Amino acid sequence: MEKLLEAPINYLKSEKVSYLKTKLQLLNGELFLTEDRLILVSNKTTIASGFIGRWIKRKIESKKYGFDLKLSDITDINQGKHGIQKNVLEITDKTGNTYRIIVKNYDLWELSINTYKHNSL
Repeated sequence: MEKLLEAPINYLKSEKVSYLKTKLQLLNGELFLTEDRLILVSNKTTIASGFIGRWIKRKIESKKYGFDLKLSDITDINQGKHGIQKNVLEITDKTGNTYRIIVKNYDLWELSINTYKHNSL
């Protein structure tokens, strides 16, 4: 589910993260937890030089990607791995999509999501 997203105005927790969109595509972004949603806003980053390169870079990086999930739609939260990195937050939704996000503290994110998930039911 790829759609254009914006950061929420009101949120409880946020963190700069890396979004493992595919095995070979790592996007920088920011993860937000609100009272009833988990939102990831990320963008593709490029390295470019010259006038045309800078113009292409602005076009590519202006698009925001990620997800916007209702906490009630989250069916599973797991700790994954990516290489030696063990702080991979794996979120699965009710349609079977799994989102993999590298966070600083997996345990804190899992606790926060589960706490607000149970409060929103």
